[in-house]
Amino acid sequence: MLILAMLLSAVSFAEELGEIELSAPEGYVGLYAAGVPTVALTNTRTTAKMDVDDMLQIVVNDGETGKFTSKSAKLASVDANGLVTALAKGTATIEFKPEGGKKRTLSVKISDPYEPTGVSIGQGKTATLNVGDTL
Repeated sequence: MLILAMLLSAVSFAEELGEIELSAPEGYVGLYAAGVPTVALTNTRTTAKMDVDDMLQIVVNDGETGKFTSKSAKLASVDANGLVTALAKGTATIEFKPEGGKKRTLSVKISDPYEPTGVSIGQGKTATLNVGDTL
């Protein structure tokens, strides 16, 4: 905790000066939010599963830089650091184009855990309806 507090203080001070430079030991990939799952995007095409409102951190090869792009902006967003946020149910495509390298793709199947699967209605008796059914 002390190291994190010191890092945040250093970043805050550097921002006031108008410049920031962070470095990490060799082999270190980056800082990620605690509890956010990661997926390595080292193959040409990778797949993952998420729920709406979940986040997923894309990890690339050490020292590799490039641009992340969501090809399905209504389903999932991705920031410049590869943090994906699931927005809606469906299959989203996230691309990573490394500088001077071949494009890689992450296909993310997004489920909606809040989507109702049925409704029960009762007034003395109970009727069960499935999605798509009418009464």
